[in-house]
Amino acid sequence: MKLQYVKTDAIGYINSIDSLCSTLSISKSDLNRALSLSNELKYSQIKLTKRDGSVRIVHNPHRLIRNIQKKINERILRPKNSPSIDWPDYVYGVIPRYNKNSPSKDYIAAAKVHIGSKSLLKLDVSNFYDNVHISLVYRIFNKFFKFSKKVSEILSKLTCHNDNLAQGALTSSYLATLIFFEIEPIVVQKILNKKIRYTRLLDDITLSSLKPNQDFTIIKALINQMLLELGLQINDNKIQEQFFVGNPLEVHGLRISFKEVRLPQNELSKIRSSVHHLELHAKEATFRVSKNYRTEYFICMGRVNKLKRLKHFEHSKLIKRVLKVRPKASHKDVIDAKNTLNYLSINYPKKSGSYKYKQQYHQLGFLLTIMKNNNGVIYDEFIYETRQKMKNLKPTT
Repeated sequence: MKLQYVKTDAIGYINSIDSLCSTLSISKSDLNRALSLSNELKYSQIKLTKRDGSVRIVHNPHRLIRNIQKKINERILRPKNSPSIDWPDYVYGVIPRYNKNSPSKDYIAAAKVHIGSKSLLKLDVSNFYDNVHISLVYRIFNKFFKFSKKVSEILSKLTCHNDNLAQGALTSSYLATLIFFEIEPIVVQKILNKKIRYTRLLDDITLSSLKPNQDFTIIKALINQMLLELGLQINDNKIQEQFFVGNPLEVHGLRISFKEVRLPQNELSKIRSSVHHLELHAKEATFRVSKNYRTEYFICMGRVNKLKRLKHFEHSKLIKRVLKVRPKASHKDVIDAKNTLNYLSINYPKKSGSYKYKQQYHQLGFLLTIMKNNNGVIYDEFIYETRQKMKNLKPTT
Protein backbone atom coordinates (compact mmCIF):
# COMPACT_ATOMS: atom_id res chain seq x y z
CA MET A 1 0.00 0.00 0.00
CA LYS A 2 1.30 3.46 -0.96
CA LEU A 3 1.29 5.71 2.08
CA GLN A 4 3.46 8.64 1.00
CA TYR A 5 2.68 11.60 -1.26
CA VAL A 6 5.36 11.59 -3.97
CA LYS A 7 6.17 14.35 -6.47
CA THR A 8 6.90 12.84 -9.88
CA ASP A 9 9.13 14.19 -12.65
CA ALA A 10 6.17 15.58 -14.61
CA ILE A 11 6.87 19.06 -13.20
CA GLY A 12 10.38 20.43 -12.95
CA TYR A 13 11.81 22.97 -10.55
CA ILE A 14 10.21 26.39 -11.06
CA ASN A 15 12.58 28.92 -9.53
CA SER A 16 11.72 32.26 -11.13
CA ILE A 17 8.84 34.39 -12.33
CA ASP A 18 10.02 33.86 -15.91
CA SER A 19 9.92 30.07 -15.58
CA LEU A 20 6.50 30.28 -13.89
CA CYS A 21 5.09 32.39 -16.74
CA SER A 22 6.61 29.97 -19.24
CA THR A 23 5.11 26.96 -17.46
CA LEU A 24 1.65 28.56 -17.34
CA SER A 25 1.90 30.19 -20.81
CA ILE A 26 0.95 33.60 -19.45
CA SER A 27 2.58 36.99 -19.84
CA LYS A 28 4.21 38.88 -16.98
CA SER A 29 1.71 41.68 -17.48
CA ASP A 30 -1.23 39.29 -16.99
CA LEU A 31 0.44 37.81 -13.93
CA ASN A 32 1.03 41.25 -12.40
CA ARG A 33 -2.50 42.33 -13.25
CA ALA A 34 -3.91 39.24 -11.50
CA LEU A 35 -1.76 39.82 -8.42
CA SER A 36 -2.75 43.50 -8.24
CA LEU A 37 -6.51 42.80 -8.17
CA SER A 38 -8.15 43.80 -4.89
CA ASN A 39 -9.77 41.12 -2.73
CA GLU A 40 -13.17 42.46 -3.76
CA LEU A 41 -12.39 42.05 -7.45
CA LYS A 42 -10.59 38.70 -7.19
CA TYR A 43 -13.78 36.84 -6.26
CA SER A 44 -17.50 37.46 -6.29
CA GLN A 45 -19.70 35.67 -3.78
CA ILE A 46 -22.47 33.24 -4.66
CA LYS A 47 -24.84 31.98 -1.96
CA LEU A 48 -26.07 28.41 -2.33
CA THR A 49 -28.70 26.76 -0.15
CA LYS A 50 -27.75 23.32 1.15
CA ARG A 51 -30.19 20.43 1.60
CA ASP A 52 -30.41 21.14 5.32
CA GLY A 53 -31.44 24.74 4.63
CA SER A 54 -28.14 26.33 5.65
CA VAL A 55 -26.26 28.63 3.28
CA ARG A 56 -22.91 27.86 1.65
CA ILE A 57 -20.90 30.77 0.25
CA VAL A 58 -18.99 29.94 -2.92
CA HIS A 59 -16.39 32.31 -4.36
CA ASN A 60 -16.43 32.81 -8.12
CA PRO A 61 -12.97 33.81 -9.43
CA HIS A 62 -12.39 36.86 -11.63
CA ARG A 63 -11.96 35.67 -15.25
CA LEU A 64 -8.22 36.38 -15.19
CA ILE A 65 -7.75 34.51 -11.90
CA ARG A 66 -9.92 31.65 -13.22
CA ASN A 67 -7.83 31.36 -16.38
CA ILE A 68 -4.56 31.23 -14.41
CA GLN A 69 -5.99 28.72 -11.91
CA LYS A 70 -7.07 26.51 -14.80
CA LYS A 71 -3.49 26.52 -16.08
CA ILE A 72 -2.11 25.81 -12.61
CA ASN A 73 -4.33 22.73 -12.61
CA GLU A 74 -3.34 21.69 -16.14
CA ARG A 75 0.39 22.39 -15.88
CA ILE A 76 1.21 21.76 -12.20
CA LEU A 77 -1.44 19.94 -10.17
CA ARG A 78 -2.72 17.52 -12.81
CA PRO A 79 -0.85 17.72 -16.15
CA LYS A 80 -2.76 16.04 -18.97
CA ASN A 81 -0.10 13.59 -20.15
CA SER A 82 1.33 12.24 -16.90
CA PRO A 83 0.65 12.68 -13.17
CA SER A 84 2.71 15.17 -11.20
CA ILE A 85 1.69 13.51 -7.92
CA ASP A 86 1.78 9.86 -6.91
CA TRP A 87 -1.12 9.91 -4.49
CA PRO A 88 -1.39 7.61 -1.47
CA ASP A 89 -3.83 4.73 -1.86
CA TYR A 90 -6.09 6.02 0.91
CA VAL A 91 -6.82 9.41 -0.76
CA TYR A 92 -9.93 9.70 -2.94
CA GLY A 93 -11.99 12.36 -4.68
CA VAL A 94 -9.85 14.54 -6.94
CA ILE A 95 -7.28 12.17 -8.41
CA PRO A 96 -7.63 12.24 -12.22
CA ARG A 97 -7.50 9.09 -14.35
CA TYR A 98 -4.73 9.39 -16.97
CA ASN A 99 -5.65 6.24 -18.87
CA LYS A 100 -8.27 3.49 -18.83
CA ASN A 101 -6.03 1.32 -16.66
CA SER A 102 -5.84 3.92 -13.88
CA PRO A 103 -7.94 2.88 -10.89
CA SER A 104 -11.06 4.88 -10.16
CA LYS A 105 -10.71 7.12 -7.10
CA ASP A 106 -14.29 8.32 -6.70
CA TYR A 107 -16.64 7.90 -3.73
CA ILE A 108 -17.66 4.43 -4.90
CA ALA A 109 -14.04 3.24 -4.88
CA ALA A 110 -13.59 4.77 -1.42
CA ALA A 111 -16.66 2.94 -0.10
CA LYS A 112 -15.35 -0.38 -1.46
CA VAL A 113 -12.36 -0.20 0.90
CA HIS A 114 -14.74 -0.67 3.83
CA ILE A 115 -16.70 -3.67 2.49
CA GLY A 116 -17.55 -6.17 5.21
CA SER A 117 -16.75 -3.85 8.11
CA LYS A 118 -18.59 -4.31 11.38
CA SER A 119 -17.67 -0.95 12.96
CA LEU A 120 -17.50 2.52 11.38
CA LEU A 121 -16.24 5.95 12.42
CA LYS A 122 -17.07 8.90 10.15
CA LEU A 123 -15.43 12.28 10.68
CA ASP A 124 -15.86 15.59 8.89
CA VAL A 125 -13.53 18.61 9.01
CA SER A 126 -15.22 21.76 10.29
CA ASN A 127 -15.41 24.59 7.68
CA PHE A 128 -12.66 22.89 5.73
CA TYR A 129 -11.81 25.37 2.96
CA ASP A 130 -12.24 28.46 5.12
CA ASN A 131 -9.76 27.07 7.65
CA VAL A 132 -7.01 26.07 5.22
CA HIS A 133 -4.57 28.93 5.78
CA ILE A 134 -2.41 30.33 2.99
CA SER A 135 0.70 29.19 4.89
CA LEU A 136 -0.34 25.56 4.30
CA VAL A 137 -0.77 26.27 0.58
CA TYR A 138 2.67 27.91 0.50
CA ARG A 139 4.20 24.74 2.01
CA ILE A 140 2.66 22.65 -0.77
CA PHE A 141 4.38 24.68 -3.48
CA ASN A 142 7.62 25.23 -1.57
CA LYS A 143 8.13 21.98 0.37
CA PHE A 144 6.27 19.44 -1.74
CA PHE A 145 6.80 20.73 -5.30
CA LYS A 146 10.09 22.36 -4.22
CA PHE A 147 9.48 25.62 -6.07
CA SER A 148 11.40 28.73 -5.03
CA LYS A 149 10.10 30.91 -2.19
CA LYS A 150 9.05 33.71 -4.57
CA VAL A 151 7.22 31.37 -6.94
CA SER A 152 5.51 29.58 -4.03
CA GLU A 153 4.39 32.93 -2.61
CA ILE A 154 2.90 34.00 -5.96
CA LEU A 155 1.10 30.69 -6.50
CA SER A 156 -0.32 30.88 -2.96
CA LYS A 157 -1.72 34.35 -3.63
CA LEU A 158 -3.23 33.21 -6.92
CA THR A 159 -5.04 30.29 -5.30
CA CYS A 160 -6.19 31.82 -2.00
CA HIS A 161 -8.65 34.52 -0.98
CA ASN A 162 -8.33 36.52 2.22
CA ASP A 163 -5.49 34.21 3.34
CA ASN A 164 -7.56 31.03 2.98
CA LEU A 165 -8.57 28.61 0.27
CA ALA A 166 -11.62 29.82 -1.59
CA GLN A 167 -14.44 27.33 -2.10
CA GLY A 168 -15.15 27.82 -5.79
CA ALA A 169 -11.56 28.35 -6.94
CA LEU A 170 -10.56 25.79 -9.57
CA THR A 171 -7.44 24.77 -7.66
CA SER A 172 -8.98 24.42 -4.18
CA SER A 173 -9.92 20.73 -4.22
CA TYR A 174 -6.42 19.63 -5.22
CA LEU A 175 -4.69 21.93 -2.74
CA ALA A 176 -7.09 21.04 0.09
CA THR A 177 -6.30 17.37 -0.51
CA LEU A 178 -2.55 18.03 -0.62
CA ILE A 179 -2.24 19.97 2.65
CA PHE A 180 -1.95 16.64 4.50
CA PHE A 181 1.17 15.57 2.59
CA GLU A 182 3.58 15.78 5.54
CA ILE A 183 1.65 14.46 8.52
CA GLU A 184 -1.07 12.15 7.19
CA PRO A 185 1.21 9.24 6.10
CA ILE A 186 2.60 8.97 9.65
CA VAL A 187 -0.86 8.95 11.21
CA VAL A 188 -2.26 6.48 8.68
CA GLN A 189 0.58 4.04 9.34
CA LYS A 190 -0.30 4.08 13.05
CA ILE A 191 -3.96 3.46 12.19
CA LEU A 192 -3.16 0.59 9.83
CA ASN A 193 -0.96 -0.97 12.50
CA LYS A 194 -4.13 -1.30 14.59
CA LYS A 195 -5.84 -3.10 11.69
CA ILE A 196 -8.17 -0.15 11.08
CA ARG A 197 -9.08 0.83 7.52
CA TYR A 198 -8.71 4.51 6.55
CA THR A 199 -9.94 6.57 3.59
CA ARG A 200 -10.24 10.30 3.02
CA LEU A 201 -12.50 11.84 0.38
CA LEU A 202 -11.51 15.53 0.56
CA ASP A 203 -12.58 16.36 4.13
CA ASP A 204 -14.66 13.23 4.77
CA ILE A 205 -12.57 10.77 6.80
CA THR A 206 -13.86 7.22 7.20
CA LEU A 207 -12.36 4.54 9.45
CA SER A 208 -13.61 1.00 9.78
CA SER A 209 -12.86 -2.32 11.42
CA LEU A 210 -13.84 -5.93 10.87
CA LYS A 211 -14.27 -6.19 14.64
CA PRO A 212 -17.76 -5.64 16.07
CA ASN A 213 -17.90 -2.78 18.62
CA GLN A 214 -14.41 -1.47 17.77
CA ASP A 215 -13.19 1.13 20.29
CA PHE A 216 -12.18 4.17 18.19
CA THR A 217 -11.12 6.40 21.12
CA ILE A 218 -7.39 6.34 20.36
CA ILE A 219 -7.98 6.59 16.61
CA LYS A 220 -10.20 9.63 17.07
CA ALA A 221 -7.49 11.29 19.17
CA LEU A 222 -4.88 10.63 16.45
CA ILE A 223 -7.06 12.22 13.77
CA ASN A 224 -7.90 15.15 16.01
CA GLN A 225 -4.21 15.80 16.71
CA MET A 226 -3.40 15.64 12.98
CA LEU A 227 -6.06 18.22 12.20
CA LEU A 228 -5.04 20.52 15.05
CA GLU A 229 -1.47 20.62 13.72
CA LEU A 230 -2.90 21.94 10.45
CA GLY A 231 -5.13 24.50 12.17
CA LEU A 232 -8.22 22.38 11.53
CA GLN A 233 -10.68 20.58 13.75
CA ILE A 234 -13.30 17.85 13.65
CA ASN A 235 -16.91 18.93 13.20
CA ASP A 236 -18.35 17.49 16.44
CA ASN A 237 -21.90 17.68 15.04
CA LYS A 238 -21.03 15.24 12.23
CA ILE A 239 -19.15 12.55 14.14
CA GLN A 240 -20.81 9.19 13.47
CA GLU A 241 -19.99 5.87 15.08
CA GLN A 242 -21.92 2.94 13.63
CA PHE A 243 -21.91 -0.75 14.45
CA PHE A 244 -23.41 -3.63 12.47
CA VAL A 245 -26.42 -4.88 14.40
CA GLY A 246 -28.59 -6.13 11.55
CA ASN A 247 -29.00 -3.00 9.43
CA PRO A 248 -26.36 -2.58 6.69
CA LEU A 249 -23.67 0.02 7.36
CA GLU A 250 -23.27 2.86 4.83
CA VAL A 251 -20.24 4.79 3.54
CA HIS A 252 -20.76 7.76 1.20
CA GLY A 253 -24.39 6.75 0.77
CA LEU A 254 -23.59 3.16 -0.21
CA ARG A 255 -24.21 -0.03 1.77
CA ILE A 256 -20.96 -1.86 2.52
CA SER A 257 -22.22 -4.88 4.51
CA PHE A 258 -22.18 -7.15 1.46
CA LYS A 259 -19.60 -8.63 -0.93
CA GLU A 260 -20.07 -5.60 -3.19
CA VAL A 261 -21.21 -2.06 -2.40
CA ARG A 262 -24.91 -1.53 -2.98
CA LEU A 263 -27.31 1.36 -3.21
CA PRO A 264 -29.82 1.76 -0.39
CA GLN A 265 -33.25 0.57 -1.50
CA ASN A 266 -34.76 4.05 -1.22
CA GLU A 267 -32.07 5.43 -3.55
CA LEU A 268 -32.89 2.81 -6.18
CA SER A 269 -36.56 3.79 -5.91
CA LYS A 270 -35.62 7.45 -6.47
CA ILE A 271 -33.71 6.54 -9.65
CA ARG A 272 -36.66 4.56 -11.01
CA SER A 273 -38.96 7.47 -10.15
CA SER A 274 -36.61 9.92 -11.89
CA VAL A 275 -36.79 7.89 -15.10
CA HIS A 276 -40.58 7.65 -14.87
CA HIS A 277 -40.96 11.43 -14.42
CA LEU A 278 -38.62 12.07 -17.36
CA GLU A 279 -40.78 9.85 -19.59
CA LEU A 280 -43.90 11.74 -18.54
CA HIS A 281 -42.30 15.12 -19.27
CA ALA A 282 -41.04 13.86 -22.65
CA LYS A 283 -44.67 13.54 -23.79
CA GLU A 284 -44.98 17.34 -23.65
CA ALA A 285 -43.57 18.37 -27.04
CA THR A 286 -42.85 21.99 -26.09
CA PHE A 287 -41.16 21.00 -22.83
CA ARG A 288 -38.94 18.41 -24.51
CA VAL A 289 -37.08 21.14 -26.45
CA SER A 290 -36.61 23.33 -23.36
CA LYS A 291 -33.45 23.89 -21.31
CA ASN A 292 -35.25 22.70 -18.19
CA TYR A 293 -35.92 19.34 -19.84
CA ARG A 294 -32.28 19.03 -20.87
CA THR A 295 -31.20 19.69 -17.30
CA GLU A 296 -33.63 17.06 -16.01
CA TYR A 297 -32.47 14.60 -18.69
CA PHE A 298 -28.76 14.82 -17.84
CA ILE A 299 -29.41 14.65 -14.10
CA CYS A 300 -31.47 11.51 -14.68
CA MET A 301 -28.77 10.09 -16.97
CA GLY A 302 -26.17 10.63 -14.24
CA ARG A 303 -28.31 8.83 -11.67
CA VAL A 304 -28.87 5.86 -13.97
CA ASN A 305 -25.18 5.63 -14.86
CA LYS A 306 -24.41 5.32 -11.17
CA LEU A 307 -25.99 1.88 -11.47
CA LYS A 308 -23.46 0.96 -14.15
CA ARG A 309 -20.57 1.78 -11.81
CA LEU A 310 -22.20 -0.46 -9.23
CA LYS A 311 -22.81 -3.23 -11.81
CA HIS A 312 -26.51 -3.19 -10.98
CA PHE A 313 -28.66 -5.41 -13.20
CA GLU A 314 -31.29 -2.67 -13.70
CA HIS A 315 -28.85 -0.31 -15.45
CA SER A 316 -29.30 -1.77 -18.96
CA LYS A 317 -33.10 -1.62 -18.72
CA LEU A 318 -33.27 1.92 -17.35
CA ILE A 319 -30.65 3.39 -19.68
CA LYS A 320 -32.64 2.17 -22.70
CA ARG A 321 -35.69 3.99 -21.38
CA VAL A 322 -33.70 7.19 -20.85
CA LEU A 323 -32.15 7.11 -24.33
CA LYS A 324 -35.60 6.80 -25.89
CA VAL A 325 -36.55 10.23 -24.53
CA ARG A 326 -33.48 12.25 -25.49
CA PRO A 327 -33.96 16.03 -25.63
CA LYS A 328 -35.14 17.36 -28.99
CA ALA A 329 -33.69 20.29 -30.88
CA SER A 330 -35.65 23.36 -31.89
CA HIS A 331 -35.25 26.03 -34.56
CA LYS A 332 -33.83 28.28 -31.83
CA ASP A 333 -30.97 25.79 -31.34
CA VAL A 334 -30.02 26.24 -35.00
CA ILE A 335 -30.01 30.02 -34.57
CA ASP A 336 -27.97 29.77 -31.37
CA ALA A 337 -25.50 27.41 -33.07
CA LYS A 338 -25.05 29.80 -36.01
CA ASN A 339 -24.52 32.76 -33.66
CA THR A 340 -22.01 30.79 -31.57
CA LEU A 341 -20.11 29.69 -34.68
CA ASN A 342 -20.00 33.30 -35.81
CA TYR A 343 -18.64 34.36 -32.39
CA LEU A 344 -15.91 31.71 -32.60
CA SER A 345 -14.92 32.71 -36.14
CA ILE A 346 -14.60 36.39 -35.20
CA ASN A 347 -12.80 35.87 -31.89
CA TYR A 348 -10.50 32.96 -32.77
CA PRO A 349 -7.43 35.06 -33.67
CA LYS A 350 -7.24 36.91 -30.33
CA LYS A 351 -9.41 35.12 -27.78
CA SER A 352 -9.12 31.40 -28.53
CA GLY A 353 -7.39 30.81 -25.18
CA SER A 354 -9.96 32.66 -23.07
CA TYR A 355 -12.39 30.97 -20.69
CA LYS A 356 -15.41 32.42 -22.49
CA TYR A 357 -14.17 31.23 -25.89
CA LYS A 358 -13.66 27.68 -24.62
CA GLN A 359 -17.09 27.78 -22.98
CA GLN A 360 -18.72 28.85 -26.26
CA TYR A 361 -16.82 26.21 -28.25
CA HIS A 362 -18.02 23.40 -26.00
CA GLN A 363 -21.55 24.85 -25.94
CA LEU A 364 -21.63 24.64 -29.74
CA GLY A 365 -20.55 21.00 -29.57
CA PHE A 366 -23.35 20.34 -27.09
CA LEU A 367 -25.96 21.95 -29.39
CA LEU A 368 -24.78 19.81 -32.31
CA THR A 369 -25.11 16.68 -30.18
CA ILE A 370 -28.71 17.64 -29.34
CA MET A 371 -29.42 18.11 -33.05
CA LYS A 372 -27.83 14.78 -33.96
CA ASN A 373 -30.04 12.98 -31.47
CA ASN A 374 -33.14 14.76 -32.73
CA ASN A 375 -36.15 12.65 -33.64
CA GLY A 376 -37.81 14.50 -36.48
CA VAL A 377 -36.17 17.31 -38.46
CA ILE A 378 -32.83 16.23 -39.94
CA TYR A 379 -29.88 18.55 -39.31
CA ASP A 380 -27.16 16.24 -40.69
CA GLU A 381 -25.87 18.64 -43.33
CA PHE A 382 -25.71 21.58 -40.93
CA ILE A 383 -24.00 19.43 -38.27
CA TYR A 384 -21.39 18.16 -40.73
CA GLU A 385 -20.56 21.62 -42.11
CA THR A 386 -20.35 23.13 -38.63
CA ARG A 387 -18.07 20.40 -37.26
CA GLN A 388 -15.74 20.83 -40.24
CA LYS A 389 -15.44 24.55 -39.46
CA MET A 390 -14.90 23.83 -35.75
CA LYS A 391 -11.76 21.83 -36.59
CA ASN A 392 -10.05 25.12 -37.45
CA LEU A 393 -11.45 26.94 -34.42
CA LYS A 394 -10.28 24.73 -31.55
CA PRO A 395 -9.46 26.58 -28.31
CA THR A 396 -5.78 27.07 -27.54
CA THR A 397 -4.31 26.30 -24.10
